[in-house]
Amino acid sequence: MAPQALEGITVLDLSDRIAGAYCTKLLADCGARVIKVEPPSGDPLRRLGPFPGDAPHPEKGGAFLFLNTNKEGVTLNLGSPTASDLLRRLLSQCQVLVETFPPGYLGSLGLSYAQLQSLHPGLVLTSITSFGQDGPYRDYKAYDLTLQALSGILYVNGEPHLDPVRLPGAQAEFLGGGHAAVATTAAILATEATGMGQNLDCSIMEAAGSILASRYGAFFYKGDVSLRRGNGRGNWAIYPCADGYISLNVYFHGEEWERFKAWVQIPELDDDKFSTAAGRRINVDELETLLLSWFMERDKEELYHDGQRHRVAVGLGSTMEDLQHSRQLAARDYFRTVDHPAAGPLVYPGPPFKLGATPHRTGRAPLLGEHNETVYLRELGLAPQELVRLREAGIV
Repeated sequence: MAPQALEGITVLDLSDRIAGAYCTKLLADCGARVIKVEPPSGDPLRRLGPFPGDAPHPEKGGAFLFLNTNKEGVTLNLGSPTASDLLRRLLSQCQVLVETFPPGYLGSLGLSYAQLQSLHPGLVLTSITSFGQDGPYRDYKAYDLTLQALSGILYVNGEPHLDPVRLPGAQAEFLGGGHAAVATTAAILATEATGMGQNLDCSIMEAAGSILASRYGAFFYKGDVSLRRGNGRGNWAIYPCADGYISLNVYFHGEEWERFKAWVQIPELDDDKFSTAAGRRINVDELETLLLSWFMERDKEELYHDGQRHRVAVGLGSTMEDLQHSRQLAARDYFRTVDHPAAGPLVYPGPPFKLGATPHRTGRAPLLGEHNETVYLRELGLAPQELVRLREAGIV
């Protein structure tokens, strides 16, 4: 069996939000051993749907199952005095610790980075918070919508004459987790080279704002304030068709415009007022009336593939069902079916990359406390009676 890219790296995952779970998921899927630490009552993500059959169950939460693939699971009440000692013993076997606590919380447990480094100089501590470890907002709480708003991505999304619109899903959290995984991997490489670990300060707000690089440039270089463009009047627009939507740029130049006209065969487009991109912008209402009439007679698959044959860049507005049946994604084995002892076989999206020599692995999320005996008894050397006592005391 081929080795995984991060094989030999052990990560202790203390995170309790999407950004941290996604960071460690990416590491686990690439071969790192990730030990997920949950309170005895379970990670809050276990209570976040969707649930198979729409029946809430702590072992069947879709968010938890997806975000914790390939991890091992133990329980530990971090608020108990015994927990700090168990954590230190766990960390002696780990190269990475990922946490999403408020700044200073680990220090209140006697587990600040300075204290941990004195025991484990090579430890990489990845701290993921809403705003980072310093600054005037460091102690503020924030949800994904808050972070989308503060990062700037909310303001530039939506119709120009309406209020800003949030991006669907927990986009800020996933951006924060993805950037944290990249930073953690870089720190692992640095530790292998120097023997010294480091504390990574990952701000979800800054990670979300990083996708606005072109907007930053327009403002800092030219003073342009990016306005919401909505669906149209920009280079790209979304057009309805017989069974859905397509995306298209109608402000081509030269040969591209000629190819577009040859594709759609609409005689009115030969008028001189449409011959330049500037002319099409001036006469955009008439232009879109002509195009919409033509698009509405055709379905999106026909438009997409026929446009490609004419070397016109058309985008297909895929629904979830379209993605499920996508020939492209099927050819790349993107969707994976993972069987779980409580939730059963479920389909998960795979990695957005392929590692040729060190393939991505596909495994399930752990049951609550599933690996307590493996980790606490076999690896830390606790006696069975001690584990029973800790469980009865609500510590594990």
